[in-house]
Amino acid sequence: MSAKSSPATAFDLRLLFGSSLLAAAGVSLELAWLHARETAELYGVICGVGGAPHCAACYAAPLLAWAGLSVLFGQPLRRRFDPALQLAALRP
Repeated sequence: MSAKSSPATAFDLRLLFGSSLLAAAGVSLELAWLHARETAELYGVICGVGGAPHCAACYAAPLLAWAGLSVLFGQPLRRRFDPALQLAALRP
């Protein structure tokens, strides 16, 4: 017996997954900040400048934030700006 997911369940999963991605982005942002401060203290430059490479957290923070926001708000925006749906609404 397979269980069908209701729209409410899909919304709950999207909310949970999007919130988890935003929390991970916050952790990555904190790690990137700490790494930049440590690199500045040791080498006198922040990561990504003067030969010091960017850490993984520098790349992960904005990507996870973008992914979390797209999970939370992507589907309603896609429905709102879908040209096929807009044309269907205009037809009598």
